[in-house]
Amino acid sequence: MKAVLSLVLALAFCAGLGLYFWIITPPHVEALWYQPARQLSPFELSDQRGQPFTQENLKGHWSLLFLGYTSCPDVCPATLSRLSASYPQLEEAAGAPVQVLFLSADPGRDSTEKLAAYIHFFRPEFIALRAESAVLEPFTRQLGLMYRQSANGDISHSAGMVLINPQGQLEAMFRPAEGNLPLVDTRQLVADLAVISHH
Repeated sequence: MKAVLSLVLALAFCAGLGLYFWIITPPHVEALWYQPARQLSPFELSDQRGQPFTQENLKGHWSLLFLGYTSCPDVCPATLSRLSASYPQLEEAAGAPVQVLFLSADPGRDSTEKLAAYIHFFRPEFIALRAESAVLEPFTRQLGLMYRQSANGDISHSAGMVLINPQGQLEAMFRPAEGNLPLVDTRQLVADLAVISHH
C-alpha cells in the first residue's frame, strides 16, 4: 500500500512540476512574442468606408496588421494574397474571429476609395486603414513597424506583421522569412497563432 501511495505521490509531483514549467516557460514560437503584451497609446485611424477606427475596434478578437500601400509592386499583394488563402486556417488556429488589417503607408495617394477597391480584391472581410502622417508615424512606431518615402515616391516599409490580442494590446511580431521577396511564412504564422492564442 505504501509503495502505491509513494508512486501516486511521485506521479502527482511530476505532473505538478511539469505544469509549473509549462506555465512559466512559454511554448516555442518563431514569432517575436511580447510577454507581457504591450499597451498601445490611444489612436484614431479611418477605415475603407471612412469610418473611425480606434483601439475599441481591436477588442474582442485577434488582429493581424500589415503595413503597405496600394501601389506596392510585390510584397503587399503577395502578403495579402497569402493571408487571404490562409484566412480559414488562421481563424481555426485562433479558435475565434481574426481581423486582418492593411494599414496604408502612403496617405498622400491611398484615398479611402482606392483602399476600398484594393482590399476588397483580396477578401471582403479584410479592413484597410489610413491616417495622415502626423498620426501614422507615431502609430507605426509603437507597433515596431517603419516606412519611408523616397524623393521619387517609392515607399520602403516593414514586411513583417503584428498580432494584436483581444484586449487591444500588441502581442507579437511576425518577421518575414529570408528570400528574394521578404514575406511572412503563413504556415508558420498559423502554427504560432495557435500557440499564442491558447496560451
